[in-house]
Amino acid sequence: MPFAIGVAGDERIALELRRMTAGHTIGGRGIVVREVREAAQCDSLQLLFVGRGDPARAEAVIGWVRDRPCLVVTDGDRAPHGSMIHFVLTDGRVRFDISQAAAADRGLALSARLLAVAHQVVVRNP
Repeated sequence: MPFAIGVAGDERIALELRRMTAGHTIGGRGIVVREVREAAQCDSLQLLFVGRGDPARAEAVIGWVRDRPCLVVTDGDRAPHGSMIHFVLTDGRVRFDISQAAAADRGLALSARLLAVAHQVVVRNP
């Protein structure tokens, strides 16, 4: 079974991820990147990227994987509820914030190395 990455709301990111992952594996598993437009397309995802756009829509899309251990990565002006890794622009550089609480809510543990390079880490839900 391949490592499945879903992309919602950003076709350019989906294309770039396909290009970057072509021929690569994760834990011996091939990588498949697909655009998702509805909840049923998220059943087998290990990672879901939700692009910029309407914050309410982003939270609805994140809800599609609510009951699964799926890493949720987002981009936009603010991190939607349920985002685990959120890209931010700080001093002209792309950085990322992490919600360790959101990851723990889904049964995921993020590596100490990832936490160490994050711009900001939220340990508990507000």
